[in-house]
Amino acid sequence: SKGGELILWNLRTPSRSKIMKNHHRGEITKTCFTPKRKDKKVYVASGGRDGCVKVWNLRIKEEQKIVYEHTSPRKVDVTALTFNHDGTKLIYGLQTGEVLVWDFNNRSTQAQIWHNHDVEIAGMSFSPSSPDTFATLARSGTVIVWDFETKTNTNILK
Repeated sequence: SKGGELILWNLRTPSRSKIMKNHHRGEITKTCFTPKRKDKKVYVASGGRDGCVKVWNLRIKEEQKIVYEHTSPRKVDVTALTFNHDGTKLIYGLQTGEVLVWDFNNRSTQAQIWHNHDVEIAGMSFSPSSPDTFATLARSGTVIVWDFETKTNTNILK
C-alpha cells in the first residue's frame, strides 16, 4: 500500500483481511511469502521506499512478530526480494545495486552484502533445478548468476 501498511487477504473469504502492525514509513514496493518450510512456519517479507525490509512470522496468533528488520543506512528503495527454495534465506536488492542476504538458520541480525551491480536491482530468482544458484537482474539489463555456497558470481550476461 502507499501508506506503508501490509494488508494480507484471504482469497477464500475476501471480505476479511489482516493488517500487519509495525508497517513501513512509506510505500511498500515488494512482498513475498516463504515456500513450504520443513518447520511449517510461514513468513511474509516486505520491502519499501523507506529502505526497510521486514519479515513477519504469520503462525504466531497472539502477536504479529517481526523476526527480521533491516533498514538501509542510505534509506534507498528495496527493489526486489525473494526467498530461496526452502524458505531459509531471504535475498533482496536495493536501488543502489547492492544484493543482501539474510539467513534464517544463523539468526543473524545483519544481512551479508554481496558484490553489487552498478545500477538498481530489477529482479531476482532462485534456480528451480539448483538450490544454491540464483540470478539477479539490474535495470541495465545485466544478469548475474550467483553460487550461494561460494558467494561468487558464476556468469555475467549482458
